[in-house]
Amino acid sequence: MKLSWFCSFVFFLALNTFGQRYSFLNYSTANGLPQSQVTSLAQDDQGYLWAGTLGGLSRFNGKDFQTFSTENGLLNNRITTIVFIRKKLWVGHEGGVSCIEKSTIRKWKFPKAYKNILVSKIIEFNNRILIASNGAGLFEMKNGTLQKVNGLDGEDLRIRDLEVWKDRLFLGTRVGLLSTTDLKSFNRVKSLENKSVSAMEEKNGVMYITTFTNGLFTLQLAKNETKRSSTLDSTLILHGCFFDSKENLWVNTNSGLFRLKNQRITLKLDQSNGLPIETIRSVTEDKEGNIWLGSDGKGLVRFPGEMFLYYNEATGLISDLIISVNQDKNGSFWIGTYDKGLMKMDVDGTCYPIRLENNQTIWSSLLHFQGYHWFATGFGLVRYKLGEKSKVYYAEDGLPSNKVISLYQQSPSVFYAGGNAGVSVYRNGTFTKLAPNGIGTVRDFCQVGRVVYCASDKGLFQIVRDKLIKVAEFSTALYSLAKDKNNTLWIGTEEGLYRLKDKKMQQVSFSKVASSNFINFLKYHKDKLYVGTNNGLFVLSNLADKQPKAVNLGLAEGVVNLETNINSSFVDATGKIWFGTAAGLVSYLPVSNLDIFSSPKLLLKHVVVNYQYQTVYKYANGKDTNNLPIELKLPYSKNNISFEMDAISLANYTGMVFQFWLEGQEQDWSPWTQNTSVSFSKLNAGEYTFHARSIDSRGMASEELLFSFEVGQAFYRTWWFVGGGFLLLAGIIYFLVQNKLTRERIQSNQEKEVFKSRLLALEQKSLNASMNRHFIFNSLNSIQYFINTQDRLSANKFLTNFAKLIRKNLDSSEGGNEVSLKQEIERLELYLSLESMRFRDRFTYHITCQPNIDTESILVPAMLLQPFIENSIIHGILPDESKIGVITIQVTLEQSILSIQMDDNGIGIDTSVQSKMNYAGDHRSQGMEITTKRIELLQKISNRFFQLEGPFQTYSENSSINGTRVILKFQVENLDN
Repeated sequence: MKLSWFCSFVFFLALNTFGQRYSFLNYSTANGLPQSQVTSLAQDDQGYLWAGTLGGLSRFNGKDFQTFSTENGLLNNRITTIVFIRKKLWVGHEGGVSCIEKSTIRKWKFPKAYKNILVSKIIEFNNRILIASNGAGLFEMKNGTLQKVNGLDGEDLRIRDLEVWKDRLFLGTRVGLLSTTDLKSFNRVKSLENKSVSAMEEKNGVMYITTFTNGLFTLQLAKNETKRSSTLDSTLILHGCFFDSKENLWVNTNSGLFRLKNQRITLKLDQSNGLPIETIRSVTEDKEGNIWLGSDGKGLVRFPGEMFLYYNEATGLISDLIISVNQDKNGSFWIGTYDKGLMKMDVDGTCYPIRLENNQTIWSSLLHFQGYHWFATGFGLVRYKLGEKSKVYYAEDGLPSNKVISLYQQSPSVFYAGGNAGVSVYRNGTFTKLAPNGIGTVRDFCQVGRVVYCASDKGLFQIVRDKLIKVAEFSTALYSLAKDKNNTLWIGTEEGLYRLKDKKMQQVSFSKVASSNFINFLKYHKDKLYVGTNNGLFVLSNLADKQPKAVNLGLAEGVVNLETNINSSFVDATGKIWFGTAAGLVSYLPVSNLDIFSSPKLLLKHVVVNYQYQTVYKYANGKDTNNLPIELKLPYSKNNISFEMDAISLANYTGMVFQFWLEGQEQDWSPWTQNTSVSFSKLNAGEYTFHARSIDSRGMASEELLFSFEVGQAFYRTWWFVGGGFLLLAGIIYFLVQNKLTRERIQSNQEKEVFKSRLLALEQKSLNASMNRHFIFNSLNSIQYFINTQDRLSANKFLTNFAKLIRKNLDSSEGGNEVSLKQEIERLELYLSLESMRFRDRFTYHITCQPNIDTESILVPAMLLQPFIENSIIHGILPDESKIGVITIQVTLEQSILSIQMDDNGIGIDTSVQSKMNYAGDHRSQGMEITTKRIELLQKISNRFFQLEGPFQTYSENSSINGTRVILKFQVENLDN
């Protein structure tokens, strides 16, 4: 007895009321809205939705918000009301108004005394623009200024709303309702005296009036009869009202939003059924029939309608992860979860958990089979009956595995169970596992005619005489099966949808979005196939056609989450389709007509010429109403043109793609792209028509956009340019003939110089051979001397350097006229070291190179420096035995001029010349003369700078001879050309 009482107590603790929610779409500051308090909403003729907030004005295309603020010219960022009048957007602020016409913004301030007064409404009455304020009365826009309308005082200066009916203007104020026909005399509606009016809406001759503290009133305008409506609770604070296109009256209160039809509440939206916030400041309907709400702190909200409802833990479910749904004969729902077992929902909405022996993942269920409910779980198959102890079957009892995933009843006495290791059949109270093994996880069954098919990881199988026979093999796992009225088998896989008809397999493509190819469930109902994917729900009709018609239902329609759960779908007794998602359970009431979606609207925002926005208007015959150029004719030099588009789809911008075609240049449309701009460069002269179109994720296409323009002919193709060109050509020919004769003469002279250069090169080689003859003879004598004196170290050193120098001389002779500066310096160092040893340290030498010089990349004429060094040693230093000679070589680079300065402290030029006259030896030095000629020829042939300074004597401060100096300068760039 105590145990029974305890179980009842636990049972009633678990009872919940099963609620339902709508899926609202919320746009906040994170999406680009400038501020979260949306005070007013309006839609323009192009389709943009405008939202006024307390932080700026926004224009919304369904994806992006474009914000306008004081930086763009608005009076201030605190916006209280917006309205379109004569295609101009009038914006009410704190302290005045702004007006936006095309791209121009104007603003007007209230007098200084009213700088903190809020604009409550802007309206047109008898061709006059009127501005109502909450504290300063009524103003009129007249002669470009705000002029106060007299006749109001006291609490009537607090105007909350304006409404026009025929020739009368109604003013809702803090203390009642006023009317006027001439803005001079104001009549009070006595029955509403001292009622604090918040808003008014007129429909069919009836004025609906909401008040802050007195409820909803109706005023029969023709009869002037007022009646308080009993539909809404009088304790509610009513903020406003709005009529939609179906003549539903929406009333926003402090406790949510009410929809009324014929004075009856047909819908209430509050936080209990999903409304993000209950304080709604504005309501509007767009041209597609979507209801938009401006909230007081939760941004912009769209109500997608009542097509979908969703349920989660907040509404009474034990879990958000629903993977199976079924309904018993009494109408109660049995709901299986992924993580918290099983629950039941009775017809009255009461729901509670069901405790099973293995209370874990409930993959599927089979109700009322031989008096029991059967539940496939993650650990065994559970047989359940109220009042009896449940029984669990395992693999040892004949099941394919302990994990059972799918159940299918074939007859009143036979059902199949699929698990992660095949299929078993239940017959005559026992389970028998079907052969063969190893077909993988079986997730679904379907019977077509007398054949039962099963979907597995290894392909499609059919059950024949308790054996599994493979019908088709797939590259990916199969998840779900369904049969239509034509006995076509539909197969859902990880990579798309297939159908099997008359033994022919065909893949069916219904979406370009990759996530749509992951099929989680299939459900056939009333000539339509419902496909659950990772991209929401698809409804396929015209199933016999080669390409069925597909409609995607997703977030925009109220599906709480796009990712559906595997085989979680179910059709209940009323025709509702239930399925699980990653965020809860969803129910969908199918509608007969799914052609309810509007096509996106495609607009051309900008035409850009040569990457400059304003340039285009220079070549157009004005602008149209959308600021686009008219009769655009571009000069040939402005033949780079770009087009920037914008698509408007307030309910379904996600997945929008675009396509372009430039008629006159291209033959066909471009591939689909998400880019909203396209550029065309270097257009030829001619006439062009630009085509553009867009398509949303549902497959709804926009109207084709067209823009024609012309690119002018290039000046060089005009008749005057062609005629002038012939004359110029004749002159050029004459000039070329004369120039050719001149060049031939110059070329002849250059050939002579080249021949001289070759001759000089031969002379240089002859000089090298002559120099080598004397030098080699003397060097060998020096080596003999070192050997005779048994100075082996000096002999080895001299012989090594001598061999290196001979090798470098041979390389210079064979390698051409140029070597790197590094090689030339190395050769000079070898030569100087040998001469220094040969003449027994009669002189020293120093070679310095400026640190920033890249000696490996700079080329210099080969063997150009050695004659000068040889001359310094033989004729400058050796004749003077009274001192140690010094030879200094400095290499510097200034800009592109390389300078090599060679100094010695020898006897000088004058003394050397005199001594040569008295010298009768066999050595005649011709190096200086040949080197000078080489420099002259290099200058002529290469047409580059070469300069030889010296040799000249240097003097000390007392005018005595210091030695001899030679400076060689030349340009280093492209020396080899």
